[in-house]
Amino acid sequence: MKIRCDFFRADVMSNLKTIQEYLLTMEKQLELLRETKGALLQAECESWDDLQAELPGFKMTFDHVFPRCLRYSFIVFLYSVVETELEALRGELLKRRNLSEGPVSAKATPLERCKTFLSTNFSFDFGSIPVWEKLLTLEKVRDCIAHTGGQIEVSRDRAFLERMAKSDIGFGISEHSVFRGRLHIEKEFCFSSANAAIIFFDFVFERTGFGPAQLTFET
Repeated sequence: MKIRCDFFRADVMSNLKTIQEYLLTMEKQLELLRETKGALLQAECESWDDLQAELPGFKMTFDHVFPRCLRYSFIVFLYSVVETELEALRGELLKRRNLSEGPVSAKATPLERCKTFLSTNFSFDFGSIPVWEKLLTLEKVRDCIAHTGGQIEVSRDRAFLERMAKSDIGFGISEHSVFRGRLHIEKEFCFSSANAAIIFFDFVFERTGFGPAQLTFET
């Protein structure tokens, strides 16, 4: 009996799925924290007027501040992992297939380098990979968060982000007085981006001849 498992593929896929589980856990904890703090607030307020005076601050915290912090940090974290794993994947393919690096633009992003490498060496048609557009969107959303604090007006990708904000994919442009003009990210966009990363890497592993990510037994 032979046991087969591609440990590189298994490690990458485990990392991506763990990040997805992390997001699920943190979103659930945020909901639980809101419920707990809401119950405490009602118990601590001695009158209806006191409760009404405290509610605006409570809603600001749990409708805007905490979700924004959680999802901004998640997007930056997810993209950093995708970037790292793409570079590792390229290095692994260079080693396994004895390929040459070829010319690489110093200004190319990790996604651009990945596209060039896979198109050149494995004839990938990125126009036929539906999740590729989601990864490109993830990259631009991350850049806006990291470089401008989510302020779309001064983002180099302003036109793209404004267009995508109208397409109902889980993020928009806030109209709140405190956060006006900044990216407003829903949890759906975070989950969709994490799932897109998982699908993309699994697709690449299949197309480039990696072994199974889970233990398989052959007689």
